Amino acid sequence: MTPPIPLTLIGGYLGAGKTTLVNSLLAGGHGLRLAVLVNDFGEVDIDGRLVVAHDGETYTLANGCICCSFGDDLGETLRGIARADDPPDAVIVEASGVADARRLAASTGEWFGFEHHATLVLADAETVRARSEDPYVADLVRSQLAGADLVVLNKVDLVAESDVDELLAWCRSIGVDGPILPTTNGRVPIEVLTSVPAGRSPVDRVHDDHHVPFSSVVVRPTGPWRRTQLEAALASLPPEVVRVKGFVDLDDDGVGRRVVVQLASRRTRITDAPDRSAAGGDADDEPVLVVIAVGDLDPAALAAALPDSTIARRPGRPDSFLSAEV
Repeated sequence: MTPPIPLTLIGGYLGAGKTTLVNSLLAGGHGLRLAVLVNDFGEVDIDGRLVVAHDGETYTLANGCICCSFGDDLGETLRGIARADDPPDAVIVEASGVADARRLAASTGEWFGFEHHATLVLADAETVRARSEDPYVADLVRSQLAGADLVVLNKVDLVAESDVDELLAWCRSIGVDGPILPTTNGRVPIEVLTSVPAGRSPVDRVHDDHHVPFSSVVVRPTGPWRRTQLEAALASLPPEVVRVKGFVDLDDDGVGRRVVVQLASRRTRITDAPDRSAAGGDADDEPVLVVIAVGDLDPAALAAALPDSTIARRPGRPDSFLSAEV
């Protein structure tokens, strides 16, 4: 059976930087074949050096990605992608600036062949608070933010560092309970946007013109967990955590099995692991989880949430652990 294609929704009010993010994805050296669907096709400034074909409302790029407009019928466009002989690795949907991404995400169950990975909502650090108090758009802006699995606080280079801290606190005060990623120019690591491993380590998309600190912690269970214990542990992680990936052993009622764990923003997926020995891997590999967070993640803070484990900070550059295979 063909596995579902991960689908990520990108929302946010007008001018937040959604199209800039789309352009960086299309030009990125991530090694993935993406299908990027947009409402307003004319605003996407695709690098002409990447274009190998242009058919109506679809651009095919040399890196294997496509970009197309879905107009008024997103479902029909997705059905066409699902029926393709060679479907993409992942789908990114840029919602209209006046769309409520939460409502759009609720309809993902109707799109057969796809799995909702996460909903990202961009916010303009310069204008989001003013928008949130505008009597005409305040309800929409606040609803967009509250419905996000991950809020991308964009354009932080245009405000003072103290203002960024105040914005983070303000987001929490209006009900944002998921991770918040400060960034510039819509730069978001591809590993946050999709659960599909990138073909190579990402270039310094996030870190070149405004440093966004990430931290990584390695968790090694000292024995098998129960599924309820694993689910409770993942649910209790700090909101700064944007990614968890790896595999652990479960032992429920004496029946042991290995599972793959994927957490992106606030969405968790636990699935049976493939037969590693049949795939040429080592069946005796030790279980391990890599936890990635925005900011400095203290290993001691994870000890209560992840019992019966050894926990250690992972050294290295953020781009190396964001793309690490476990």
